[in-house]
Amino acid sequence: MNLLKSVKTPTLIACIAAVAIGLLILIWPVFILRFICILLALALICVGGLRLMTYFKDTKKVGLPPLNLAIGLFLVVAGIAVIAENTQIIFLFPFLLCLVVCFATFMMLQRTYDLYKAHVADWWIIGILALVGLVLSIILLATSRTAMLALGLDGSLILTGLSLIYSAAAVIAMEIFIELRLGKGGASQRNTRTVPASRSVDE
Repeated sequence: MNLLKSVKTPTLIACIAAVAIGLLILIWPVFILRFICILLALALICVGGLRLMTYFKDTKKVGLPPLNLAIGLFLVVAGIAVIAENTQIIFLFPFLLCLVVCFATFMMLQRTYDLYKAHVADWWIIGILALVGLVLSIILLATSRTAMLALGLDGSLILTGLSLIYSAAAVIAMEIFIELRLGKGGASQRNTRTVPASRSVDE
């Protein structure tokens, strides 16, 4: 638990969300994607409604007002369209989730190079995690369309869900590794040198 506190809060929240989505995809693939789609649509409608309210509440007469009316109408219409066409839109989510796995992989690749340049011991551990993520990313991007046609939406999402769970766990492991190597404890251990005891005057 103390090690998890070393992970930055936004990163930890994102990783927990990725694990949750990955598990839900493995259990209820179509349902969870449709649920995410509806949530996205409601968010668009809410933001659009706020923009419309801002436009009509703004009483400033100096210059032209911001485009809150146009943006608000667009977001509301987009939200309604997402709800109406959610069956078609959910087929875009596997590709978007593949991009999430790719982003996590690129994070680990950069950190591998950063740790190598900083001469941090055992930097290759993160490199192995990054290579596994890279292989998963390539497989997902190369086979997602074929898997969708051959296995359908349910079957094609199995590897996507597992990849999401792996990527989240790997990023958390990477953050803990960095904290152990570069945090206060690791820095103090690296900077500690053995100072020989001074000889007495008698000797």
